[in-house]
Amino acid sequence: YDISAAVKTVTVRVDCGKEVGMSQQYNGEPVPSGASRTIDLTHKYEYRLEVTCNYYDKRWKDQQVERSYFLDISKHIASKSADVISAELMLLPEFGSCKQVPPTNPDVRDHHFKVTEKVGELVAKSAFLCRADRTNSLFVATYSSTDGAEPKATLVKVGSEAEDRIPMANAIPKEITMTPDRQFYTLDVVAGD
Repeated sequence: YDISAAVKTVTVRVDCGKEVGMSQQYNGEPVPSGASRTIDLTHKYEYRLEVTCNYYDKRWKDQQVERSYFLDISKHIASKSADVISAELMLLPEFGSCKQVPPTNPDVRDHHFKVTEKVGELVAKSAFLCRADRTNSLFVATYSSTDGAEPKATLVKVGSEAEDRIPMANAIPKEITMTPDRQFYTLDVVAGD
């Protein structure tokens, strides 16, 4: 569901039914069927609510039947400030090292291309130069936003197709296969839609 950026709270109500043997959960927490859940979006651009309906009646079935539904709620964001989002990329120490460099650094200058002007996209103020010591190396991306948003990050190989997009969970190591040749990636950090 797309909502206005001005919305601060959303109330969701799902009713799995009132039959005997029925139960309902919001994000794994048991709730009465038809219960409302108010979601505070003051410092979030998106939220995912998992609704689980469990049905069991031994007159009809020997086992419980479970149905899960995901409700995605996203704010429509018109623009963002460059100072709102920060990100860092690093290798775990036993796999190599990364250092932050200006985009004018000769090692990255030709590959640090300017992002096209689209809503919500910003040009990075710096780049990361990483040297991996192993073929399979563990990279970590950390990112945050000063306005409390929950950004997402993707490592994208420059000049590649969609299959070379690697989702990077915040502060969770991700194994990436390196080749002997230099590889260039962009770390796309998105807060909002």
